[in-house]
Amino acid sequence: YPDNTPIGYKNSINQSISLLQSMHDNEIIKDAKPEFNIILEANRDRLKNENII
Repeated sequence: YPDNTPIGYKNSINQSISLLQSMHDNEIIKDAKPEFNIILEANRDRLKNENII
């Protein structure tokens, strides 16, 4: 993470990654990948706009 990244962002990102990994491991999201991509892209854009990444 970049310097001065708020802990809330780190926790949110880490929780999202963990959730997606566990869902992927359980093959729950095989047919839902496009929807998750939209969510991830929206979050990435939001973080970029706030100069987090």
